[in-house]
Amino acid sequence: MSAASRAKRLKPSNEVIVFDSSRWVSFALCGIPYYIGGEVSELEDLLYYPPEEFTKRGIDLRLGKAVVEVDPDSKTLAYKDVKTGSVEKITWDKLVLATGARSKAPKIWPEVREAENVFYIVHLDSGKYIKDYAKALGPGKRAIVVGSGYVGLEIADALMKLGLKVTVLEALEQVAPRVLDPELAKALEARLRESGVEVVTSAPVEQFEIVNGKARAAVTPKGRFEGDMFVLGVGKVATTVYVKVTPNIPMSNPACIMPLANPLHFVTLSTLMTPLDEYSPPRKKPTANLSRSSSTIAANPACA
Repeated sequence: MSAASRAKRLKPSNEVIVFDSSRWVSFALCGIPYYIGGEVSELEDLLYYPPEEFTKRGIDLRLGKAVVEVDPDSKTLAYKDVKTGSVEKITWDKLVLATGARSKAPKIWPEVREAENVFYIVHLDSGKYIKDYAKALGPGKRAIVVGSGYVGLEIADALMKLGLKVTVLEALEQVAPRVLDPELAKALEARLRESGVEVVTSAPVEQFEIVNGKARAAVTPKGRFEGDMFVLGVGKVATTVYVKVTPNIPMSNPACIMPLANPLHFVTLSTLMTPLDEYSPPRKKPTANLSRSSSTIAANPACA
């Protein structure tokens, strides 16, 4: 949304269109554990700006629309309505792919891809899915949280507040390994145990046991840990493969497609942008105007 807002600000006459497969834009992802735990009552409270704000800025915001194909030769893209499945096409002058990030977990453990009780924190709706599932399970059920970084520990605390029993599995020798030294980590680990959280360190998950479409246990060198739901907080990677793109795209041509590694970069058509394609040469500010007549910018075309 920063890219779209910047493009509109640089040239108000630009036609700026944003596609997103979800129903949310511009939100505080770090607030999800507080929604799950009840400190934040509504998901809307985590929005930086409501969608209407971008409409006021003159941005055509199309939520619930997933971009499924990009053709740089004809400068068209196809997008699908996630509810009806209908597909439409639109032309563009400049295109920004700002598809966000996805969890590393399905690549590490392919068996969890279709498991209905395995969750990741990748979008605002992730909070609703986790909270609804945990509340449906009810107090006393077991949640397994894989990863003891900020997100993992905050999710563990939130699930405890919903009455679930919680086990945290950490692959390394201490909790919060990237942010705390061993001495502080021991103090935090002791506090977690006092609060009723089972903490198991040096326990990398080797695989998940899947039964009837649900994960039943996480298998580690320290044994099996059975659970009724699993939240995997093992990091994210850039989403770069969700859209079908015609081969041989001239990525060095800034008039073609401009992928951003982080949607918070401003669209300046200068070297401030970070290409996702590692083979792309550094971009130089083009001499041409931002657009010939209007500029269609599609941001966040992540598929559902």
